[in-house]
Amino acid sequence: MDVRDEAGSLSTYIASAVVLPLLAMLAGAGIALSGLATTAASVNDARDAGIVGAEVQGGVTATVVSQVDTTLRSLGINPAQATVTGTPGPVPWGSPITLTVTESVPLAGFPWNALGLAGQAVTVGGTTYATSNLAP
Repeated sequence: MDVRDEAGSLSTYIASAVVLPLLAMLAGAGIALSGLATTAASVNDARDAGIVGAEVQGGVTATVVSQVDTTLRSLGINPAQATVTGTPGPVPWGSPITLTVTESVPLAGFPWNALGLAGQAVTVGGTTYATSNLAP
């Protein structure tokens, strides 16, 4: 029996030293990106809930902002970190309404440190449009 057969070949050790850290980096990047995607989906869910209220209220009122804040909080996001803007109400029936909900998410930890992106921020969220359903 050959000693190399039991101990493994040098190429196996080299491959392990190169491939395993790369796989760990890819797994970490996937987890970090899925965290950003989850935050973006939560912000968009709060925005979608808010636009329904804005349609009924005839614009972005304090009630709508409170509804967005409550939805964000229920989804695990601190409303103080989010920005809520839009068409101030009330506006007449059929008039356009916009609602923008965004959050600036700082990049921290692995893999952002390894990529040199730690400390930078990514803005998630966006704007949605509707028309006022405020009763005349």
